[in-house]
Amino acid sequence: MGADGTATHGFAQVVGRVLQAWRFPGQPQVSFDEQDYDIRLNGKRRGDNGKGVRAITHAAFKVALLIYCRERGLPHPGFLVFDTPLLTYRDPQGTRGGALAPDEAVLAQSPLKEHFLQHLSSLSEMGQFLIVENIELPLGTARQALQVQEFTGSATVGRTGLFPLP
Repeated sequence: MGADGTATHGFAQVVGRVLQAWRFPGQPQVSFDEQDYDIRLNGKRRGDNGKGVRAITHAAFKVALLIYCRERGLPHPGFLVFDTPLLTYRDPQGTRGGALAPDEAVLAQSPLKEHFLQHLSSLSEMGQFLIVENIELPLGTARQALQVQEFTGSATVGRTGLFPLP
């Protein structure tokens, strides 16, 4: 069936705006790969990046789709669920999973976490966001605007999990 070239180009521009709002390093040129139905950063397939970059660009794809639909009056369910978008964008010290890929190392040095949260907070009129994350969130201004529920796994500190244990 295929996608309209004008629409995919417009969508890629929205992804670029999202990455810019998050202060993604390098200000990549975003294009849409009509064979893979995915984005490219500076001509490079999204899947050819490190795990952390793939995770954050996947989140950017989702957010851009919400924005694209809202700006054009197209239907969208109005909520997004993120499963650990920032986990693999991890700090280099004390991490599991081995050394950072070169593109992840650049990302880890950026202020992306804080700007990611600020941007999602600024989009609250467009939709609702549920983020399941396994890292400590930054304590900056964005966190203050969020409703954070921390699950500690402990019966004595915080909440043990999503559902109460019997």
